[in-house]
Amino acid sequence: MRTLQVLAAIEGQYDAGSEASHRVVHQDGDRVTFRECSRKFATKNMGELFAQTALSRGTAARLLMKLASPSNTNSSSRGHFFEAVMHAVVSNGGSFEYKLVDVPCGVPASDSRGRPSTERSSALQMALGNATAEARADGGIAPGALLRMTVPQLKVQVFKGGSNVNIGDFGSVAMQCASPCYLRPDNGIHPVIDACIHPDTLLNFKVAAGKAGSLNEKLLEDHLQSLTDLPRYYFDYIVPADVYSTFKPTPLKRDLPRVARTHVRVVKVEAKQRPTVRATVQMHMVRVVRGACLMARPV
Repeated sequence: MRTLQVLAAIEGQYDAGSEASHRVVHQDGDRVTFRECSRKFATKNMGELFAQTALSRGTAARLLMKLASPSNTNSSSRGHFFEAVMHAVVSNGGSFEYKLVDVPCGVPASDSRGRPSTERSSALQMALGNATAEARADGGIAPGALLRMTVPQLKVQVFKGGSNVNIGDFGSVAMQCASPCYLRPDNGIHPVIDACIHPDTLLNFKVAAGKAGSLNEKLLEDHLQSLTDLPRYYFDYIVPADVYSTFKPTPLKRDLPRVARTHVRVVKVEAKQRPTVRATVQMHMVRVVRGACLMARPV
């Protein structure tokens, strides 16, 4: 099966692809109106295997460009494919531009009467300036230059995902994890985070522009309490290039001890990036009764 056939199905040319590509990408539709709805990978693991293949064959740039394009109006498909590709991109490592958008500033989000603090905005801007200068100094980056982070290749470890009221097996897996490693849930409904770079960084993948909604800080604190006790944690929003300049997370309230130590960053992933690939992956389609299974082997 050719990678380009799957890309064609992702981009909406579903009927132009081979039958094999239809087993990798599924298209939903309205049976009454015959209107096309969302497209998605057949399974979560299949999506990540395909993303690894795209990276190894140099077609990931085209896939990312399509996902990051404002012309992709199907937000459900866009988010589903973006998450699968980001797991492969981030865990493979690379250099990424980022900016700090929310850091501890010593001023509560609200006053004693529960009203928004008038002093917080100026205090936050000062704290962001200091934190940005510190990040440049720690990274050997010249004053005024763009901030960049380097992520090494990371071993991927999967944990049983939670729901909107719990964090699943994240705690037990994180406590046994040898740093550094990449933790991700086995489902698409895990709350607050999409992945974790152990021992200090939680990740959330976003494709929509504009202001992000507020986080469930109790569940965020539960994730952070599962990590090693450190003076600082990071919560990173991973976004495509066209969203980077306008994406604005809602500031944290910081009422909980480890959330209060968390620095929030927005990280840009560009379509032209070609991360290091651990191994070339070939995909083989094998019929099994009425379905198909996807196997991958390094070559």
